[in-house]
Amino acid sequence: MSRSIDSAQHLNNHPASNFSTLPRKQMLQATGHREFRTKPLIGWTVVDVCDWLDSLFMPEYKAAFIDNDVDGLKLASLTKSELESLGVIRIGHTMNIEKSLKRYLSQS
Repeated sequence: MSRSIDSAQHLNNHPASNFSTLPRKQMLQATGHREFRTKPLIGWTVVDVCDWLDSLFMPEYKAAFIDNDVDGLKLASLTKSELESLGVIRIGHTMNIEKSLKRYLSQS
């Protein structure tokens, strides 16, 4: 008999700094809280980055960002070629990401 884990309850028992230790599937399910908006970019967790991608309507990149442990610090220093290696190849998506990053970096 398998036991299902309520991901919201499970995640509430973990501090944000432990999100990177969660399995990929749980990290994908953990997104949607939008807490990233209250933190400086360089303090974002991988889950915050996934929430940010959702806010940009680009959830298709979440798995690649999780697999590469892209947190706020890494996100702030990504180059165009690194974005491409994460699968961001559409020019419009790259531009939206860069525009949003500029906004959040200026708030830090």
